[in-house]
Amino acid sequence: MSGNGRYLGRFRMCPASGAKTRRQARLGAVKLAEQAGSALGSTGATLEE
Repeated sequence: MSGNGRYLGRFRMCPASGAKTRRQARLGAVKLAEQAGSALGSTGATLEE
């Protein structure tokens, strides 16, 4: 995830064992990460593991 050209961190989607994720769920996760990166990038925040 990045915001304002800076690396801020990452999200990880973990399905239940043996389960397959739907394409729509993966696209939703990408959209949420983009929005979080944009919001955090505008505040100057960083994420740490």
